[in-house]
Amino acid sequence: MKSKNTQIKQSKKSIAHETQAKKIIQETLPNGKLRLNLGSGKDYRKGFINIDNSPYIKKDLELNLDKYPFPFDDNSVDYILAMAVIEHLEDMKAFMEEVHRILKPGGKLRFRVPLAFTHIDSKDPTHKQHITPDTFNQFFQDGSKSIITKVRFTGNIWITPPLFHHLKFPKKLYLLNSVINNIFTGVEGILVKVEEESPR
Repeated sequence: MKSKNTQIKQSKKSIAHETQAKKIIQETLPNGKLRLNLGSGKDYRKGFINIDNSPYIKKDLELNLDKYPFPFDDNSVDYILAMAVIEHLEDMKAFMEEVHRILKPGGKLRFRVPLAFTHIDSKDPTHKQHITPDTFNQFFQDGSKSIITKVRFTGNIWITPPLFHHLKFPKKLYLLNSVINNIFTGVEGILVKVEEESPR
């Protein structure tokens, strides 16, 4: 069990993150759309709140993306960028649920991850998730058989070959990797938040 002092420290840290996030929103996006660059790394982008937990890079907000909730209100974010991020997280389902919580209805998640068990996926010991296009089926609106979550998205997913991320191929072609590995090495997509349906 966590000690009372530990709980108090964590609570203070959470409040500090929330206060910092609100200040950044007010200062940088007074009339604009709220856009987050999660796990921004060296890809610092203007017009976004750039979020990372590395002490060695430029960022707007320091945040551990494995700690929930994020310091943003429900239905408050217009666009989330998560490039080469999801594969490093402890719990993909928890992340997708948190993204769904903070996105506005119709808000978008743009992501890129390495395709499971390709050399790009396997060479990095910090990868905790191994993802194919079908991994996202549990989160799609038409995924009525999902038993792991109630959050729903619509959108598109595609696969990409090495070094040419601008080329988009139909997601089912990833099965060709079973014959010749590393034809495709990336999974990318844009997911759009769908409101949760009220239980009948």
